[in-house]
Amino acid sequence: MIKKIVINIFFIVSCFLCSGCTPTLSIQDDDLAMFRKQSEMTDWVIKHYYSILDEYMPIIDGVYAGYHLGYRSYRDHIYSELDYSFVYDIGFFSDDILEVTVRQPVSESLYNQLLILHDANPKHSIERIKKQLKIKSIHIYEKSCPAIRSQYEDFHKTTLPIVKAIEGVIYMGIHRIHHFEIDMSIGERPGHMELYIQDKEHPFVKWAKKTEELLDECIRVGINNGTMKWEQQDLTSK
Repeated sequence: MIKKIVINIFFIVSCFLCSGCTPTLSIQDDDLAMFRKQSEMTDWVIKHYYSILDEYMPIIDGVYAGYHLGYRSYRDHIYSELDYSFVYDIGFFSDDILEVTVRQPVSESLYNQLLILHDANPKHSIERIKKQLKIKSIHIYEKSCPAIRSQYEDFHKTTLPIVKAIEGVIYMGIHRIHHFEIDMSIGERPGHMELYIQDKEHPFVKWAKKTEELLDECIRVGINNGTMKWEQQDLTSK
C-alpha cells in the first residue's frame, strides 16, 4: 500500500525578539524526494487512467448498431472508492430483449491498482501493467431481473435539466463523476448524447443509483440461487 507522505516543515526563527524578522521555511530532503516521487506517480496514473476506464469498463458496447445506454461512475485521486459501470445491451432491431453488463474492479479501485503496480515496477510499460489489473463482470438478463425493463422505461421518462455554465464545471477528484453515454441513432438519423455529472441530486444520477441498487439485488439473488456468477476479465489477451 502506498504510504501517505508527510512533509515536516520546520520554522527557524533567527531573531526571536527582533520585530519584522521572517521565519525561514525548510523542508527535509527525504520528504521532498518522497513528495516528488508521489507527484510523478500521480501524473503517470492520471495519464493512463481515463483511457483504461474506456478500454476495460466501456459504457458503449460497440457490438450492436442502434441504441446504447451506458453509465459509469468513478472518483480519481480517491483510492477507497471503487469504479462502477453498467451498460444496456439492446437487441439489433428492437428493445424486445434487454440485458445488462455490470463491471467493477476487484477489491481496489482502478486508480489505486495502477498506483500500486507502477510503484512496485516503475520501469514496466503501461501495456504490461494493464494485464495485471483485476476487473470483474457479470451479465444480467431481463428474464431473471425484471428491474432491467422497468429502469430502462423509467430512463425515457427522466427529464434532463439545463444547468447554468458555472454549474457545469467538473472538479476531478473532489466529487464523484457520473458519466453517461447514450446512442439513440435510428437509421440515418443520428442521435448521441454524452454527459459528465457530479451533482448526486441530478435526475440522471438518481436514476443510475436506483438502477445500481436494483441490479445489485438481482446479482445477490442470482448468485445465491446459482444462476449468476462474477467472472474476472481476462486482460492478458488484450
